[in-house]
Amino acid sequence: FRGVPSALVGVGYLWSGRPAAAAASLSEARLANAGGAFKEYAELTHAAHTALALVVGGDTARARPMAEGVISAASGRGSAVAPETAQAWLALALILQQEDQRAELERVLTSAEEAAAHAIDPFVDVFLHVIRARHLWLLGEVAGGARQVAQARGVLAEYPGLRYASRACTALAVWGELTIY
Repeated sequence: FRGVPSALVGVGYLWSGRPAAAAASLSEARLANAGGAFKEYAELTHAAHTALALVVGGDTARARPMAEGVISAASGRGSAVAPETAQAWLALALILQQEDQRAELERVLTSAEEAAAHAIDPFVDVFLHVIRARHLWLLGEVAGGARQVAQARGVLAEYPGLRYASRACTALAVWGELTIY
């Protein structure tokens, strides 16, 4: 597990809003373990985080197949909504929201929330609330969207170092104020 330090640095970069640096560190972690004991769980987690870093950085063309691959591999192991897939589900949800595919987004959000319920990743938790809030607002469910923003802010209060997630939550709240209210 020589790549663990690089993987942790990559997650830190992701949480602080540096997706390109995150993807580079996560790739470095993978190379450090090439041919080694990078167990299947770790491989899925690494790929899920990389997919999320790619989509946050705007590279949806590379992120989508990677996220779908993680979910498919986890499904082959018995559960597509395992904790190690939470970041992959979030990456897909972000892509679907960008593409305005609301029906598919609902299905993916449900799976993402189920996977995240067993994962310990406040970044994913905040973004799921942010995506769900925007989705609800676009469906006309103003109160439900506001509750999701409040829940995102609750997670952020517990994890004040999530600068990028905090900015995303604030941006969504401003968008909601200008668009919905």
